[in-house]
Amino acid sequence: MTARFASLTLAVTLALTLTVAASAPLFADDKPADAPVPAASPAASGNSSRRVRVKFRTGRTVEGVVLTAGTWERRDADRGWVAARREERGAGIRLWWVHDLDGFQFVAARDLLDVAESGSVSLEQSREAEKRRRAATESTDAERRRADAEKATLDEAAAKAKSLIEAVEVAKAEAAAAEAAKSSAVSPADAKRFAELLGRFPPEKWTPSTPAAIEQRRVVVGVNPTAEERAFLAVFGEWKKAWEAWTAAQAAVKSLASPAPTAPKPDAGSVPAPQPGARK
Repeated sequence: MTARFASLTLAVTLALTLTVAASAPLFADDKPADAPVPAASPAASGNSSRRVRVKFRTGRTVEGVVLTAGTWERRDADRGWVAARREERGAGIRLWWVHDLDGFQFVAARDLLDVAESGSVSLEQSREAEKRRRAATESTDAERRRADAEKATLDEAAAKAKSLIEAVEVAKAEAAAAEAAKSSAVSPADAKRFAELLGRFPPEKWTPSTPAAIEQRRVVVGVNPTAEERAFLAVFGEWKKAWEAWTAAQAAVKSLASPAPTAPKPDAGSVPAPQPGARK
């Protein structure tokens, strides 16, 4: 009986030893890795927000606000931003409101030469600063929208004024053409006679000043008119009426074909020429 009790005791002791050994790590270094600690959100950070100035390896410095309790963070594919150590791969600092801009700027640890804290910022101060920044942004956006609206109104008014000016110029040209056509209206018989005279003595060669030129040549040089010139002088009165009707018709056609004149726009940065008598 004593031998059986000793055997039972030995079996229980061996079972307990194997259980404890199975629950313990085989080596002292075989400890499970610590899971990354999620980065504290601005609401959970309390008074941990602080102003931080970083210096890049290039010598440039940037200042912003760190909202988390830990300065260094990294981007985790599954959990977003998590706390990290500076020497970890992908570690860096999220600086909020750099140069009073919305959001944050991530600065990689490998690009930094120095990191210095310049004072704490309470959560309330951070919220107030964010409100001021948002208000300034909204004010700027509203001012931009107002300026765009004013520009659109001015552009529309300028376009309407241009159309009105063009319409007035066209109306003037049409009125002038109608007046010229009215003043130069001739009967069919006169039109036929005028056409024959202009065909015989075309305006490209004969002009209203031709008789004076013929007379001057006769008096000064002593050259008498040719037979053709004497024929022209004989019908000059009727030819001049034909020439006037032809000139009026040409002017009417030209005024209708010409586009309405528009005022030239000054070049950007140009200075108007001084007017005579203007004070300097």
